[in-house]
Amino acid sequence: MTAATIHAVLRDDYEAIPYVGRPNPFSEPGRLHAIAHLHGLAVPPRATLSVLEIGCGDGSNLVPLAEAHPEGRFVGVDQSARLCASAREMAGALALRNTSVIEGDLRALPRDLGRFDVVVAHGFYSWVPPDVRDAMFDAMVAHLAPHGVAFASYNLLPGAWIRRIGWDAMRFHIRADTDPVERVAHARDVIGTFVDAWRAQDGPPAMVAESFANENERTDGGFAHDSLSRVNDPVYYTQFVQQAASRGLAVFADADPATLSYGGASAEYRARLDARPPVMRDQMLDFVHARTLRQSLMVPSAAAARADVDVSRAAGLHYSATMALVQQRARTSDAASALLVERFPATVPFDELSRALGWPANAPSRVFDLCVAGLADLHVAALPIASRPTRRPTARAVARWQAQRRPFVANLRHVGVRLADDCARALLPLCDGTRSIDALVMAASPAVPATEASDVRAAVEKRLAQFASAALLEA
Repeated sequence: MTAATIHAVLRDDYEAIPYVGRPNPFSEPGRLHAIAHLHGLAVPPRATLSVLEIGCGDGSNLVPLAEAHPEGRFVGVDQSARLCASAREMAGALALRNTSVIEGDLRALPRDLGRFDVVVAHGFYSWVPPDVRDAMFDAMVAHLAPHGVAFASYNLLPGAWIRRIGWDAMRFHIRADTDPVERVAHARDVIGTFVDAWRAQDGPPAMVAESFANENERTDGGFAHDSLSRVNDPVYYTQFVQQAASRGLAVFADADPATLSYGGASAEYRARLDARPPVMRDQMLDFVHARTLRQSLMVPSAAAARADVDVSRAAGLHYSATMALVQQRARTSDAASALLVERFPATVPFDELSRALGWPANAPSRVFDLCVAGLADLHVAALPIASRPTRRPTARAVARWQAQRRPFVANLRHVGVRLADDCARALLPLCDGTRSIDALVMAASPAVPATEASDVRAAVEKRLAQFASAALLEA
């Protein structure tokens, strides 16, 4: 295909099969600014936060952020008319005056757009042609505020070599198909056969089988635009760093502190890694973990000299348990971990965690180690989450709107949540803070399944508890 043709084909694919989005918690500005704080970078006021999202899709990531920061400014850009219309519909339904969506080519982005505290490009870099990748970096440089942070996620080598076997197998099978809908249907037909064949073997085939075991559970949009994308170019971390540098940006961290984990590396090898420059160390850690994805954070090259990580700054942040920590609560003996589990899904300020640990001098590093282990998330400020249903439960407005319109709703941790059943989808929109639990029982009773009709109140309270544990209820 010519360059012009591939751009047109990619646009048409999104028109034919829309990508069903969901919020990406790793792109949430509070997380990005918490990591920036650890590196000594300035953090802008949260009330007036400004965000530009490149490839905003249906607004599932951008609009919940805009709702959470009504005094801020939020702009999305996407070339799909269908997805832009979905994003505008959601923003309009929520009466958000701080949100705008630009339908158009990133390479022709208006120069007078201004500058932003955060620029996000999630699920974009690996899935667009080279000239659009260059345009992504150029847009970040042009529109990132001097104190701003840019976020980009991308498919990563070496781990993506395993995924590539499955991608190539499906794409080879459908090589004669041109219609996007037929491509998905025919790939779905064959991937199960491939997985069964791979699973019957040892070594690399078994690894590929594990990677694609749940492929058919994905939405058509996820299937079409991830696994079957006409462009899908994983890169090594050092390649991404070098390209960013060539366009005036410096990578200073990953949005996921777990990328700092040494995994199963020996103490001797850890010492050797620590002796390397940070970029080389991180590249070697990608080999250690056979990592498939990175979510890199960047600042303008001029600001990079100030980015110096100091774990003692962890004392100025807030933390919350991850599901991994909650699931191992029976084995949780550390006092800080126990406190995070007790408060889940709400956040806990560092001082409380330090107090629980007995105020040790090394408390910041001990708490941050939980993040590196994937057991805690870090936040620049407290999140307004209710750990238990209140007398008049209130779910955030965007989640109430999404409940009966989209497969995922955005919770207060900026995570996409799939509601359990039709009863939950009917109940959540009623949780607007005006109804007591008694009133919710009456209003939701028609939606309670027949198997639970003998005790409607118990059915409603069960789902309210689920909403609370899923961080859907406001404090």
